[in-house]
Parts: sequence; C-alpha cells; structure tokens
Amino acid sequence: MNNIPNDLNIDCLTYCIRGMNDRLINFAKTESGKRYMNMCKRISPTVHERICEFVLFYNSVFMTEALGYTTNNKDAFDILTSPLFMELHDELSKTIHQNFELLFSKLTRQQRRKLQALAA
Repeated sequence: MNNIPNDLNIDCLTYCIRGMNDRLINFAKTESGKRYMNMCKRISPTVHERICEFVLFYNSVFMTEALGYTTNNKDAFDILTSPLFMELHDELSKTIHQNFELLFSKLTRQQRRKLQALAA
C-alpha cells in the first residue's frame, strides 16, 4: 500500500465523501453511535474534534462491515487488530483529519446542525 499513497488517498477520500449524508446522522442516533459520541464528549474538548472523531468511527464501522464483519462479531477483534486493517485505518484517519472541512461541507446545513447538537 505504501507504493501508491496518492491513489489510496483519493479512494479513501471518495469513500469518506460518500458517507457524508443522512446515514451519518442516523448512525449517530443509534445505541452504538450514542455510546461512542458520549465517549467523544469525555475525551475531546471541542465539538469540532468530537465530530471529527465520530466521522472516523462511523467510517471505520462501515469499513469493517464492508470486509464482511459486524462490530458484534467475535472475529472482528482479529480483523480490527490486523496489520492490513491498521494500515487502512491509519489512511482513513489521515484522510478524515486532513480533509475534515471538505467532508463537513458535504452535509446540508440541517445535517451539520443536527450533528453539532449531538456532539455538544
């Protein structure tokens, strides 16, 4: 993967952009989403940082599911700690943190307000 960082970054950014919609807001309202958002509130001092971390969590969950695992699957831990997943997650994290303003701009004004309210 290190041989093609630009291609991976473009693919990763496209993946993240496609996730910036009502599904993100709906996920934030699920039990799992609420638990993670509450954790973000405890460790991240600003709403901006909380939302950024939540977007990373949201995309990580769907990336895991795209690999054929659910977050409740006992094998998910093995996948989540595998070198390949860690490399993918690292790229995902970099992409989200470097492009957060672009990603956030893909939400409608109403979606941004809802997410900010959930993270406040």
